Amino acid sequence: MAVDDPGQQSGKNGAFHDEGPPSDMFRVRADVPSIPVVSEIPEHPAIIRRRKIIRVASIATAIATAIGLVALTVFLIQRSRLHAALDEAAWTGRTAAIERALSLLGDSNPPLQARLISTLALAGEPPGLDRAAELVGSLEDTGDSPDLETRMARTYLALARNDPQAAWKSVPGEVPSASNASEAVFARASAALARGDLSQAELDARTAVSLAPESPRYSALLAIVVARKNLADAIKALKALPEHAANAPSVSLAKARIFVAGRNASSAKTAIDALLSANDVTARERSWALALRGRLRAEAGDFSAARADARKAAPPPGDEAFRLALAETWLIAEDADGAERELKQAPIGISTNGPLRAQVAAWIALSRGKLDQAKNRLRQAGDGPKAQLLRARLHGARGNVERAEQIYRSIAKNKAYLTVAHAGLAALLVENGRAEDAVPLMEKVLKIAPNHPEFVPIAVRAQIRAGHPEQAMKLAHSAVRTHPRNVRVLAGLARAQALLGRHRAALESARKALKSDDRDPDLHALRGEAARKTGAFDESDAAFQRALKLKPQHAEALMGRLALMNDTNNVAEGAVVLKQIQHAELNSRQLDVERARHWVLAGEGFGAMRRMQAVLRRQPKEAALRLAMAELQLQAELFGAAERMFARAALLSSEDPREARIGSALALARAKKTHDASVLVNSLEQELSAAGRSKLPGRVRARLLVAAGRVELQRSNTTPAAGFARRALKLDAENSEAQLLLADIAEAKNRDPSSYLRKSLAARAPRGEGAGRLALRMGPTTEGCEHAKRYRSVARTGSRARWVNSLYRRCR
Repeated sequence: MAVDDPGQQSGKNGAFHDEGPPSDMFRVRADVPSIPVVSEIPEHPAIIRRRKIIRVASIATAIATAIGLVALTVFLIQRSRLHAALDEAAWTGRTAAIERALSLLGDSNPPLQARLISTLALAGEPPGLDRAAELVGSLEDTGDSPDLETRMARTYLALARNDPQAAWKSVPGEVPSASNASEAVFARASAALARGDLSQAELDARTAVSLAPESPRYSALLAIVVARKNLADAIKALKALPEHAANAPSVSLAKARIFVAGRNASSAKTAIDALLSANDVTARERSWALALRGRLRAEAGDFSAARADARKAAPPPGDEAFRLALAETWLIAEDADGAERELKQAPIGISTNGPLRAQVAAWIALSRGKLDQAKNRLRQAGDGPKAQLLRARLHGARGNVERAEQIYRSIAKNKAYLTVAHAGLAALLVENGRAEDAVPLMEKVLKIAPNHPEFVPIAVRAQIRAGHPEQAMKLAHSAVRTHPRNVRVLAGLARAQALLGRHRAALESARKALKSDDRDPDLHALRGEAARKTGAFDESDAAFQRALKLKPQHAEALMGRLALMNDTNNVAEGAVVLKQIQHAELNSRQLDVERARHWVLAGEGFGAMRRMQAVLRRQPKEAALRLAMAELQLQAELFGAAERMFARAALLSSEDPREARIGSALALARAKKTHDASVLVNSLEQELSAAGRSKLPGRVRARLLVAAGRVELQRSNTTPAAGFARRALKLDAENSEAQLLLADIAEAKNRDPSSYLRKSLAARAPRGEGAGRLALRMGPTTEGCEHAKRYRSVARTGSRARWVNSLYRRCR
């Protein structure tokens, strides 16, 4: 079998065939293989199963990897958001930022939760101090010492509790390089400031700012610390902050505190307004803002608004610095009780600012007239201008005018304190008879602060005392036009009217002012004094009582009420008021006068003379005190000494010396210097006839009639003598001397003088003579012995002392 073309004979199965016509001789068939061709090798079932498992595992791994990558991405995003929230919370201190961080934190990291919630508690925000204490208490120390977050939580909780000692014990020590390092250093700085360690506080605050320069919270703390040393440096640092930080509430608060301390009222007001209008201000910051705004309002004379702000600011969530700031606001608003409440709630022990705390305590003591207590407090008050102002006030209250003036003039060199120093000095000069020197000082003050409610009343008093009533009223009315509802201004007008003797107008002005503020003790005292001067004694006493209810140791109310008791001859109640004055440790020139009047009205005579001598050493040129001393000498039967004292008072009197000269005439008559007494009586009668008798009070003219009656009696003219005595009693029914004159006339006529002697003892300013004469007439009886005891107290060296002493020995 031939094959022409082997390449064309291959078939599907590899057999050869002839494509030509079949051979007739041979039939060729294709070979059929006996074993079929295998195109795929079948796999073992185990292998198949293994492959399926691998395939499923691969898919699962891919899915798991994808899920892991998503979870990791979410975790990283969450972590980034948490860290950002924590940074924002730490750097800004905003409540919303802290709450956002807590929300992202969830239930994890209890120490960090405790730190954040303690930060809220320190800011006065919910969930509050109790929740913070609960969380901090649940933390357990790990290892040798608590971790950083636990320490910070405990520090902030202690600061929120006003416990600087516990805060310092919990502060982080050496802070490692960590994400929360800046907050840890800030916590340590806060604790150092709370315990008054300024060097450590500044060091740590600067470190915190260097670690997080974008934090307004850290920069604000640094400014507060630096301000304790140098206000200008603190202000400069705050001005250098970027805009986003400069407008933060924490920085606004720092600015407000610093500007208030620097007496920059306009800048302080701007910062306070910005703080109060911020949406994210914390409770603590708001309390600070209200306390500082109240201070500005008090310094502007709006005491009512200042007290309202102070009340809204309490109870504060702040620290000792806040308590002291609020106490100062109460003091400037003239509410020492409010200041004392704040001081009592400040932390005990370590003080964040010992000198300032001593200043506040001294200020409270001065406001209540407790001069020795104020002196003791001022020993720890430092040498700053505020402490020096208090020292000047203390010296002024004690009559050390020269020293007080030196201090005021020294303080005035500081421009920030020029107005208050000059105003304080002017008030001191007016009080001590140097109104002419006070006028130019107040002119300078009012150029800087025109119509200022606190300064205008001082200027008004200076102008009136210097003899410029028209200028005084011009100042007062100008201030009223500027501040028509300001209580201090209305009170200043009332004082001006009172100083000018327009007591009815003063009373009306005081009543009008009280419609604006019924809780102002000063106004009630002013109303009481105006009512006293117009003879409205019931209204006067009610006003003084109201003032004392609002402020139990109010100096003007106590002094005014003592004067009222003297006017109404209520010796018993006057003695009660004197005890209140002694308890309040009050002292002043006018108080010396009223105290002396009380001794005279009580008829204390010799018993009060030693006390009176001490008063005269303090006020040797005060005519009213010389008059009082002369009256005590009359009561003690020291007629010669009384005449000389009356003569001295007449020379010192800047107003009408005739009262003192009438006293001299009476003393001469009692000393039986008849001729000298007669000459003086006649001279005074002629003067009174020429000038008009009505210009002297009836009480004073009655004394001249008694002196004339004494002259007549010594000339044995009993009938005209009795006529003079009765005329005197018509003018002054309480005249003790007139009753003694009638008793002498009765004895001259061999009649019993006992009724007149008893009336003389029941009259105003009784003489010791009546008690001595009654004692000798009654002998060692119960009543006689009481009279003897009284005489020995009033006229120990009197003309009857020998016989009364003998009688008194029998009484015992």
